[in-house]
Amino acid sequence: MSSIELPQLMDDNLITRRKKILQAIEDIRGKKSEIAQALRELGVGKPQENETVKENMKQLLAAFDAISAQEAQYMDILKTIVGIHEQATLDIAKDFEEKIQKDAQKLKEKKEKQQEEEENAEDENAEKSPEELANSEVMAELQEALLELKKVSEAAVAASELNEKLVERLQLTKKKKSAMMEVRAKKAKDLDEEAARARAEVMERINKMAALKKTTGRQEKELKELQKQCLQLGLQLGVEDNHEIDPNAELAVLDDNQRVPMIPETHEKAELNEEEKEKRREEIRENIKKEMEKKEQVTVLIREKLASMGARHKRLQQIRKMLEKHEEQKEQLEATIAASQTGEGIPLTPEARLPSQEEENPESAPIATSEAGEVDDEDEHVTEKSLDDILANAKANLSNLTAMRERLEHIKETGGADLNEEDVQLLQQLEDVALDSEESQQPPIQKLSSQADLIMCKESEESEEKNIEAAVRASFHKIFQPKPLILFESQRNLLNQARRAAVEEMIRKIDEKKPEQ
Repeated sequence: MSSIELPQLMDDNLITRRKKILQAIEDIRGKKSEIAQALRELGVGKPQENETVKENMKQLLAAFDAISAQEAQYMDILKTIVGIHEQATLDIAKDFEEKIQKDAQKLKEKKEKQQEEEENAEDENAEKSPEELANSEVMAELQEALLELKKVSEAAVAASELNEKLVERLQLTKKKKSAMMEVRAKKAKDLDEEAARARAEVMERINKMAALKKTTGRQEKELKELQKQCLQLGLQLGVEDNHEIDPNAELAVLDDNQRVPMIPETHEKAELNEEEKEKRREEIRENIKKEMEKKEQVTVLIREKLASMGARHKRLQQIRKMLEKHEEQKEQLEATIAASQTGEGIPLTPEARLPSQEEENPESAPIATSEAGEVDDEDEHVTEKSLDDILANAKANLSNLTAMRERLEHIKETGGADLNEEDVQLLQQLEDVALDSEESQQPPIQKLSSQADLIMCKESEESEEKNIEAAVRASFHKIFQPKPLILFESQRNLLNQARRAAVEEMIRKIDEKKPEQ
């Protein structure tokens, strides 16, 4: 068996090597094709005039030659492997042929021997008596029984040998398992020790950090106490134009000898000389100056915030007043429509106009009254057809106003998250109308004063107001251009008020989200 298994192992190794060499040859041929393609690309034009191209071509040619030589070497090795493989195949085939011939010769000899034995047995049986024949049959049975016993004994021996081998393999497996368990236990112990060491290091670092944090907090408290003491003693230092003298500090100590506390006498530390004292005083002055500058900056920011909050509060009050006014107008309009539906009729007189128009144009009221009086003299009542038209128009206007109000309330609740193109156009138009109405309602003196106030507070509110206005405008306008919108004055006021309320609500939410300074 060993003479047959060894060539098989050699064949397996040769097959593996042959596959690797074939793969290497394929890679080399792919690289050669890439080099040839690069040479063709470099050969386009006039490569003789370009030194860099010529140098690259030389390098590519050298690489091509080297790869070709390597390919030739691999081919030689492959030929050798193929020859060895063929020779091994021939040797194996020859061995099998010899074995087959030997087995055939043995089988032939065995058959001849059996034939001779049978012939001899027949001759003996012919010469023997019946008793001898019976004895020969008994002997044949005994021989068969002995052969069976021999086979059983051989099977038992083979089973015992197999059992011994299995026992040995089991013992070897147990030994391997015990060794692996020992290695595993050792590794687990090492990992536990390493984890404990790392945990101890982490706890030590945590304790150090806690101690450092505690020390830092104590030092900060001491620094704040020293600063308070310096302020109480009146150490207001710095540039004269950039600092304010604390009147409480001036009144705290009236005697100049008591402005600086007495230094306690200590025997442990030596007294500082004048230069060190002066350096220490300079450091204290610089620290106090920085703290005062920070406080001043915080104060300025607080003042700006308070001013912007006051302006927003005023705007909210104005919006509330406008909304209350609009509710009154709406109630009056609903009462008028309800009266018309009950059958009382609406006379075509100046009183039938919208209250918003009378309030917005108080100066034109007498003129309208006089004109209405003339019309009343000519026609005291409208016809039934004109009355139906007025009622239909009033109902349509009321439904439009109700739909606009509901849409604006929805926009206010959602914060403008689901605005479409029509909403953006409507809000833009309302913003323009509101700005025009505010400018027209202001008297000239008030306009000049408001412009002056805007110019004066422009620098203080520029950073915050611009950002908020830009965010709100960007959320409403986007990229759509407004279209002309024809509305009644009352509808414009209603939509303008609702839009301003929504904008103020968004500004309030933005302010709440900002971190407190």
